[in-house]
Amino acid sequence: MNFETLPDELILLICRYLSSSDILYSLFNLNSRLNRTIFIYRQHVILRLTSYNQFEYLCLNVLPKIGSTIRSLTINTNWTDLIAKRFYFYFGERMKEIFPNIERLTLVAFSGSELNDYMISISDLIYLKQLTIQDRYNITEEYKQVLFDKILSANNNRLEKIFFNRHSESLSINPKNSIVYSNIIQLNIHLEKITDLQCLMKLIPNIHRMNIVIDNQSDDIIIHFHEEFVLKYLIEFHLESFRRNWIFDQIYSLLKQMPFLQTLSLDLFSQDFHLSNGQHIVPILPINTLQNLNYAIEYEPEVEIESIEKLYLLNHK
Repeated sequence: MNFETLPDELILLICRYLSSSDILYSLFNLNSRLNRTIFIYRQHVILRLTSYNQFEYLCLNVLPKIGSTIRSLTINTNWTDLIAKRFYFYFGERMKEIFPNIERLTLVAFSGSELNDYMISISDLIYLKQLTIQDRYNITEEYKQVLFDKILSANNNRLEKIFFNRHSESLSINPKNSIVYSNIIQLNIHLEKITDLQCLMKLIPNIHRMNIVIDNQSDDIIIHFHEEFVLKYLIEFHLESFRRNWIFDQIYSLLKQMPFLQTLSLDLFSQDFHLSNGQHIVPILPINTLQNLNYAIEYEPEVEIESIEKLYLLNHK
């Protein structure tokens, strides 16, 4: 019995132990039956941990033939910077032509300049709605604001969901940017400062789900979120920020922007005892719509508390 006569179930079981690149390199176009069997791997392509020769073969002989069937594409450059450069060399100006039906694009370990090139290349892809950027690196401080604006408006403002993982460098928002990105409905992002969150909220009025990490240490600037920028479509909000000292009034003004939340998750550091007391927290929650609440606080009193009894009395003033 040779490989081509194996039942589909066994071939697919073997494929589970192979990379996407290996499957396409080894099995594509051997015969029509195998092409049908590996159809799922022709729809969801992951370019990762492949040899240079194998990658070149895929770009020249496979991807142009299966491009119209690809729905999700991952380009992972963690093992070599050449992947991003060579893929762009072959397809940078032909993305619309080669991948007309792509819906999700994931870029892993791209530099700032590479991201800039790809944001330009993904124009007029009418089905591309989701962009994931992981492990971003080498972005200068002055370029972070420019790059973020380009990402939000990429693909002629067709993107709806943008995800940055927490291992990416933090981004900052241009406070002078008044462009509204009404296309964005879901966003996971790692921000530089609390003021960036304040600026971001006015740029994405139609956001439905938002996951924010602010973990850079910053000064203790006290800001309040603007009531005129109410996020009336936001139903899910996650905030993680353990490196700045949050106060009750900031959280109160933030939640006032989100009157229809269904899921709320807050992981914070604070020295404000009001944020450690449920009697103060519950009244500021959107009780009429809230279904799920995850609340964790790293509380460190401003003054040394000598006993649990004194801490209890402090929190119940």
